[in-house]
Amino acid sequence: MANILIVDDKEDNLKAYKLALEDAGLGWNILTARNESVAQKIIMETHPIDVIITDLVMIDEQSGMEVLRFAKQKDPLVMVIILTAFEKKLDRYKTFELGAFDCLSKGVPQLSFGI
Repeated sequence: MANILIVDDKEDNLKAYKLALEDAGLGWNILTARNESVAQKIIMETHPIDVIITDLVMIDEQSGMEVLRFAKQKDPLVMVIILTAFEKKLDRYKTFELGAFDCLSKGVPQLSFGI
């Protein structure tokens, strides 16, 4: 069974991501953390974490990068996905250099109403 860790400081986001993964019905063990400090504790205590989905901005503007660095130090094979609503605060090159699997925007695409 895969261990998936979701890290986000917004409780609604944690619940939504967890529910979406549970609805897939694949029997994954889904863990959640409200910030990078809690995430680091879970990463140290739970073996192995297979996938980490983390917000970029939590306690500070680079919290998700700290989760990425810490996770990769513990297990270079862990798959880390960075999510952000603050595209301008994300250095994609640095993120991939540190070993992120992907970076995704939380933003909603602009809707066009033909105006």
